[in-house]
Amino acid sequence: MATYLPPGWTAEQLESATLSDIQQLPPDTLHKLDLNYMSSADNSARDLVLTAQLTESRRLERISLGLPPAPPKTKPERDPYVQIVEDEGFMDFGYLCFRTTYADDARWEKWQENFDAGLEGGLVGCAGRERVAERLMVMFVDDSDLDCVGFSDVAKAFADVKENGDFGPGLDVGMCLMLDEEAMASLLEPVEGKDPWVWAVDVSYDFDGAQMEDGYPGRFKVAIDSLISDLWPLLAGSTKASWAVRVPDKSF
Repeated sequence: MATYLPPGWTAEQLESATLSDIQQLPPDTLHKLDLNYMSSADNSARDLVLTAQLTESRRLERISLGLPPAPPKTKPERDPYVQIVEDEGFMDFGYLCFRTTYADDARWEKWQENFDAGLEGGLVGCAGRERVAERLMVMFVDDSDLDCVGFSDVAKAFADVKENGDFGPGLDVGMCLMLDEEAMASLLEPVEGKDPWVWAVDVSYDFDGAQMEDGYPGRFKVAIDSLISDLWPLLAGSTKASWAVRVPDKSF
């Protein structure tokens, strides 16, 4: 039986939960849900729970370090991503993004334009952004051999690019981005109330192994406008080597 069930829920409801079901629950309880007991749930529902678990893990880590549970609301002199770029001396920073849908080049070009706008839009108001703006880079890997491949092949392709030494440490943050048709449609055919997104893929995850037993799938959806301001500093900061395993333990 699941270790935590929302009041009034059965184990069967949790196992096959939809995104709408999960969205009805109090946000501060989502991290308590066990992904191992959501085997038939919608992927979007599982991703929402995983995001909540990562957020809770970050909160607990801040407390363990003697920091407030959440970053202070007073505006800092530098946003976290700016601080990391400057303190580490990165000449460029960002992500590799692997294109895995090749049916329509015109659609791909339009997506790139809209993606750039969404990425920049997410940085409006960030303190110090102008000092590192020219260093921001998303390196697109556009290779038709990647047409329709999955997460495992993208992780392997990342390793191949890295072996060739084609990018610096500011782009080597443990995850890369993946664009498939579903992600492309989220930006080109937006749905009201839903943010356009791309896949974030853990490049060290063993997609061919049994790691799913710990409830962490090695990939999740990330809103485009939060890629740099929110996700990148989490990956590139001091905890980047261990962030993926900081999903809360199954025992709550």
